[in-house]
Amino acid sequence: MKIALISRDYPPESAWNGIAVFYSMMANSLVKRGHEVHVICRAEKEPRDYRDDGVEIHRVSKKPRQYSVAGRASYMFHAWLKLRRLIERGNVEIVCVPYTDAEGFFCSLFERIPLVVTVHSASEKAIKTRSYSFETQHFFLRIMSFFEVFTIKRATRVIANSHATYRMVVEDIKIRPDRVDLVEHAIDTSEFRPAETNNTIREELGIANDAPLVLAVGRLESRKGTHILCECIPHVLKQKAKTKFVFLGGDTETAPDGGSFKRFLTNKAKLGNFTGNLMFIDSVSREKLIQFYQACDVLVSASLYESFGLTVIEAMACGKPVVATLTGIVPELESYGLKGFRGVPVGNSERLSDAILYFLSMPGKDVNALSIKNRELIEKEFSFASWIDKTIQVFEKAIQKKTS
Repeated sequence: MKIALISRDYPPESAWNGIAVFYSMMANSLVKRGHEVHVICRAEKEPRDYRDDGVEIHRVSKKPRQYSVAGRASYMFHAWLKLRRLIERGNVEIVCVPYTDAEGFFCSLFERIPLVVTVHSASEKAIKTRSYSFETQHFFLRIMSFFEVFTIKRATRVIANSHATYRMVVEDIKIRPDRVDLVEHAIDTSEFRPAETNNTIREELGIANDAPLVLAVGRLESRKGTHILCECIPHVLKQKAKTKFVFLGGDTETAPDGGSFKRFLTNKAKLGNFTGNLMFIDSVSREKLIQFYQACDVLVSASLYESFGLTVIEAMACGKPVVATLTGIVPELESYGLKGFRGVPVGNSERLSDAILYFLSMPGKDVNALSIKNRELIEKEFSFASWIDKTIQVFEKAIQKKTS
């Protein structure tokens, strides 16, 4: 097949979100299966076309400031122009886009080529979790939500990445079930694996070996529940005073009081007198991310909403205990009854604190035994090969429907 993937953010120039990583995984996997893959994404500096490990990359437009409607529209228009040229040259027979920010809007108006929309997140969820601080941001999200729904209703096929997302697509957006395919995320467990030797993360951060390390991965915003996790810190420190909390992810201008979320959390830490126990790390490479998972004692996902929650299975594959709120894939993982995994109610900082302390208080040999079970589950249930097989089947169905 000749496939075009459109994703505004794409590694390595902009690898700070799950969608960017997802489309990178998809592009490289499809190329290894012998398909021709074109990725249309945003340019951080100047537009350019190049080849990266068999994937044809087309970077268009330029990075706009956050929540810039004009900037997003410019990118979408230039991406569409690039796609049209590729279609005219015969390089594309199917297009795949994320639901978020309606990246496939212009594609949905062009009915000649089948369109597959993958649902990861939604502007409506950002609104409901108040992941904005100014009315202009709220207005922007409302606009995006309208165009997201418009686009998905015109898609040939829709891919939902979890049962929760499937229900949202069918029940909330009202897409017919026969147009929706459930294809859960997967990860490459040959990459995400327990450390074979001690890495240097603790040394680089100046964290002593006897200090528990709690890791949270994701953008600093309300939807990721970073403020809820911040509320847990004083409670954890009462019993585990040396604990270090590392927030790994880019800052956003969505704080409840306006402006930087990092500044908002830093002020909370000053008021609570735990600044020395809190660390912020901006986006890192994929290899470095894996090292952070391997170095931590527990991964915490305090999200108010997730369509899936990729960080949860990444940490489990690295052999780490996980505490996560009951959203996205978490209710399904909880049903397996793993002792190295704890699901807690969304927004409940007390239950979150208790679950963190449960793992931090556990003897090392017991943690190791539980972590082995965590990894075994990910290897069995979230097979990388199975994920790409199912994705290819969806593409084939979309092409068949369009040509029949």
